[in-house]
Amino acid sequence: EAPTHLEPSNPLWYPELFLSNGYPPLHTYESYRRTDILSLLPLIEPALHQTRQAGFTIERVAPGSLRNELQALYNISRETFFGEKGLVDISWNEFQYLYTPMIRLSTARVYIARHKTSTIGYLYTALDHKREDVLLMKTVSVLPAYQRKHLAIALAAEAHRDALKDGITSVEYLLVRTRNNVNAMPYPGVQSIRSFATYAKSQ
Repeated sequence: EAPTHLEPSNPLWYPELFLSNGYPPLHTYESYRRTDILSLLPLIEPALHQTRQAGFTIERVAPGSLRNELQALYNISRETFFGEKGLVDISWNEFQYLYTPMIRLSTARVYIARHKTSTIGYLYTALDHKREDVLLMKTVSVLPAYQRKHLAIALAAEAHRDALKDGITSVEYLLVRTRNNVNAMPYPGVQSIRSFATYAKSQ
């Protein structure tokens, strides 16, 4: 299938070009589709209840307030993503340039995890601008100190609940690193629909 507006779109001959010039795959990614949201909720909603009982809150940020959350999203992203091999640290100005247009989208739906007054995690989703019944789930991130507390699942649970309430019938999980567990979790019903890779040459 053709990539969505939140995925990279490159010529199909790129992989062969990289491979033939000595750039092996560094990371591989899959995008998945789920069409049965209702059957998933009983499996993931307990995480939402557990996090609330532990003193965490999950909230959907109003579109007009998203810009105020951007600095917190940057800080969380730096701690969780930018140290990984193949990912380049970017400045606050670069982050604003890249993500301000995304949060201004009328279709953006951002969920925030908080502990007391601190923002400790987020989930970026958006409605597909061409398919009104599809929710695109793009990025989930939780600060290392708060990982393994079911917060990522709780964020996803809130997004899936809202999708079901709004009559959305499909969720697409975009650019999931193949070592991640979205396709291995005990949550059946996802279908792989697109594949991606990054390439790097050792110096």
